[in-house]
Amino acid sequence: MTTAKKTKTKTSQEIASRHVSRRQFLIGSGGAFLALPLLTSLIPERALAALAPRRRFVGMVGPCGVDHYQLYPANYADGTIVSGMESVAYKPLKNFTGQISRMIDSSFVDMYDHMNLIQGLSLTGGYYQGHNHCVLAGSHSGLRNPQFGATLDVAMEQSLNLYPASSAIPLKALRIGRSIQDGVYSWKVVPDPAVPDTMKCVLSNVVLGDKNLFNLLFANLGTGGASAQEQSNRKLVVAKVFEDLQRLQTNPRLSKDDKSTLDYYMTGIRDLQVKVGAAPPVCTKPTLTLQATGNGNVYQLPSDPRWGITSVDAMYDNYMKMIELAFACDLTRIVYINSAIFDNDPAKYIGTDYGLHHNAPSSDVAADRQNYGLKAMQKLARNLSKVTDPFGGGTLLDNSLVLWTNELGAWTTAHNTFSIPTVTFGKGGGYFKSGYHVDYRQRPLINFAGYNPGRPQKQLLQSIMLSMGMTKPEYSQYGDGSGFGEFKAGINQFGMVDANVFSRYAAEHNDPLPFLSIG
Repeated sequence: MTTAKKTKTKTSQEIASRHVSRRQFLIGSGGAFLALPLLTSLIPERALAALAPRRRFVGMVGPCGVDHYQLYPANYADGTIVSGMESVAYKPLKNFTGQISRMIDSSFVDMYDHMNLIQGLSLTGGYYQGHNHCVLAGSHSGLRNPQFGATLDVAMEQSLNLYPASSAIPLKALRIGRSIQDGVYSWKVVPDPAVPDTMKCVLSNVVLGDKNLFNLLFANLGTGGASAQEQSNRKLVVAKVFEDLQRLQTNPRLSKDDKSTLDYYMTGIRDLQVKVGAAPPVCTKPTLTLQATGNGNVYQLPSDPRWGITSVDAMYDNYMKMIELAFACDLTRIVYINSAIFDNDPAKYIGTDYGLHHNAPSSDVAADRQNYGLKAMQKLARNLSKVTDPFGGGTLLDNSLVLWTNELGAWTTAHNTFSIPTVTFGKGGGYFKSGYHVDYRQRPLINFAGYNPGRPQKQLLQSIMLSMGMTKPEYSQYGDGSGFGEFKAGINQFGMVDANVFSRYAAEHNDPLPFLSIG
């Protein structure tokens, strides 16, 4: 014999007026936005996109080169050899006493934990002749001009993993130069539609002067913050849910237990809301005293009086401040800078053939002139280290990789491509270690006119692309057919000949740089 259960059908009025139970609240909130515990599959796509970490890259290329003893320590006998890694030795920068080199002086000490001084990275392209426009593409193609592939800034700009098709970021890449001619360090080689079965190199456009950069980045931003309608339009789901929860807190029907649960839940929501809502307040047009008041000859920035520039230092300070704001506002994540600038006085650039090379009377003077760009990147990195990242944990520098390099590995010695000058700042979102002088020269050292070949430089470029979100199949398409950039086992440079100098890297030249890459 069974007893039928008695059921009671609730009226619509009873349902509408009943207390909100803890279970019902969590189910409702989880379905709308977030559950306790966190279930990422229930978070709307837009909110997840807003919370996704941002990675940024800034690369500066200087023309000509730096003699290695100007940048790197003269005596490196006490470096630690990395077990199991071919020709990799390191020493923490903080363990050096006194000035490391002419260029790495005491002004860098406070940045030691945030930077790396990288020695021995070499271009592995075989035969080489003269200057090199391909340093950001990990090749030199036997000629000065690009023959295939693309520079890493262009490769990243076109990456669907870094920038999905739906990305609404205003500038996928920002390029700053001294002249149109200097833009040759950023390029892509594409088929030439005018000449079948041939390729042509397309140079990237560069922006000249701080006034033009200001207008490019901030022309569409208001000066007093977003309007009420704009703020409403861009308000994320998490912010709207938080407002609903605040109203629910005052509901007289809310039980004591449910109020405690709600308070705990809102603490997490509040933290989340602060993270995703931190960016908009800084995204207003900045107030800067711009140096450039007009446009002059594109080959004579800053010396042409029509530019109106009286202080090159002030122009560069504006560059760096605008890059910082562009990262904080997510206006771009990739910046390329060509530096042919070496002094604060614009008059010194008149008729100097860029001043960094043919008119530098000594190796010391050449290094001091190259140091102008390095110090500018040091200042940018220091500024980024003081700004909390609005889109994730840590600072803007923690989530960035700042690279300073040159097109050549020497100035006075044969313009070779061994030990390309390399300094980095930042951790790339945790992908890189920092705080080291790392020596990637082969051991035992192979001496080519005082310079020593080392590990492929393109491995660093590949690590940067991986840290930014690219994949190995993506970057491998930009090269000579064997992977990113160019790889040949032998080399022939101005009588320096060795058929197998890079053969030990044949199986790993498309992999990230060992030791420093940890992501």
